[in-house]
Amino acid sequence: MELANAVNRINDSVREIMLQQLGESFVGLIVQGSAVKGGVIPGSSDIDYILYVEDDALNEARTLPPDICIAIHLALSEIDVRPFRYIQFSVLSPATNPYLGPVPGAYRLLAGRLLVPEVTDAELYADAVRALEKLVPAAAFNPHLLLDHGEDRIEHAPRLMCTIVWPFSFQLLTVIHRDGLRIWRDRAGSSARFGRLPLHKGRTRCKIATRRGIVMNIAAASESDYDYIRERDRHLAERLIRSKIQAGEIYMLLHDDGTRIGWMRYGYFWDNTPFMNMLWIDEPYRGKGTGKQVVLHWENEMLEHGFKLVMTSTLANEGAQHFYRKLGYADAGCLLLPGEPLEILFIKAIA
Repeated sequence: MELANAVNRINDSVREIMLQQLGESFVGLIVQGSAVKGGVIPGSSDIDYILYVEDDALNEARTLPPDICIAIHLALSEIDVRPFRYIQFSVLSPATNPYLGPVPGAYRLLAGRLLVPEVTDAELYADAVRALEKLVPAAAFNPHLLLDHGEDRIEHAPRLMCTIVWPFSFQLLTVIHRDGLRIWRDRAGSSARFGRLPLHKGRTRCKIATRRGIVMNIAAASESDYDYIRERDRHLAERLIRSKIQAGEIYMLLHDDGTRIGWMRYGYFWDNTPFMNMLWIDEPYRGKGTGKQVVLHWENEMLEHGFKLVMTSTLANEGAQHFYRKLGYADAGCLLLPGEPLEILFIKAIA
């Protein structure tokens, strides 16, 4: 409660200063990082703001004029920033913004509006891939900074290194687990737990043998599966296929010889509960334990990602309802759409 009160006090002061100093040039103000997500280290953490302004507020160097910066600095110097060490700002305008939108749940809008929409899982994944492809580890940090001596210079160097390492760590975890929004919403230290999850090599996520001796691979769908999914998944809008692939929300079911024998697709009910939308297995491989293994694999992955409940549904005139009940799913309600059979909703606690 004490920390929350301090954050609110600082935010209120910063907001009033920006509104007063910038006038009609002001677009928006957000606070992000540990002040929102948690994990503040008293006396060490900064409180991180992004200020959005109109393009005409900037000079020819694309910065706020020095006199404005000085006036803002003098006003900010009157704020007691404890328990934070200092206030940090980024200033962006429509013409100077090179970044993706803020991560839902990892920021707070204090005034005005966002400059760009909130980032999506697919955008985080694509950005992480680009950043890691360009990464030259030896050039990411200048070790000569460690030669500086006196006052707080040696303390400054590791802090600078952390500001470089943490983003790349988050990007690496985003590529591995394709769960960028969840990873970037976590505070830096707690995201380390994602690093303990298994790293899937190549396309194969899991190789299993059913009770009837069928050897099957469950793999994350890739761009090479796009046409296969487009031609067969009639319940998925074509414009959403690539974003679902990039988010890792489609599993391909592959015979041991590499032949596709089906797929599984999921999303999130109310944006917070994993919901299996589609499970299709080609006729020759049904009734042999294949579907059960796919569902159990999906449940295990959702559990590893911290979810405790999963959901699915099926039409009342389909035999799949008995399949899910045998796997421990319980009836949780129904949905009746015009001209459609009754849709039964199922839930299952996995933790």
